[in-house]
Amino acid sequence: MPILVFFALIISLIAILFALQNAYAIPVSFLIWRFYGSLALILLLTLALGVIIGLLVTAPTIIKRGWVSSRQKRQLNQLEEEYQGQAQDASSQKKKLDLMHATQIQLFTALGLTESKTGLLDYRLLEPVLTYALGKMGADPESSWPRSICLFVMDVEDAPSADSAHSTVVWSILTDRLQRQLSPRS
Repeated sequence: MPILVFFALIISLIAILFALQNAYAIPVSFLIWRFYGSLALILLLTLALGVIIGLLVTAPTIIKRGWVSSRQKRQLNQLEEEYQGQAQDASSQKKKLDLMHATQIQLFTALGLTESKTGLLDYRLLEPVLTYALGKMGADPESSWPRSICLFVMDVEDAPSADSAHSTVVWSILTDRLQRQLSPRS
């Protein structure tokens, strides 16, 4: 602020010096009017009139820019509030999902459906669980239960098999079917 006052004083001193050095009267004619005035006063009035006209010309743009800026700030605040709400919703959904997953793992462990070493679904239960899950997927493709059980099935270690070529084909078909079922729907 003091710098602005300093510049204002300097400009005022320059204007006073200009007025004192150009104090003689000159005629000014505009259409049918004719009057006499100080050269300095007429130049300063002309300068002031130019500034006023410039402000009037740019005022609509400045006002419009202010309106647009305030509208955009309101929209930004609204979008930030929506984002915060959605982030909180996503966080609570993730907590619920984590809790459900942990509960499901505890349930499988309590029922003895998982191997003690790995915590994965016991390979001997693979066939009945897959049969049931794939049947549920065919009956109700939108159900989330078969999807969650299939995630556990995918974690099963490869069971020992007498026919390894047949086992490889079964696993590839199973993997393909599960990926199609688990992929997001458009």
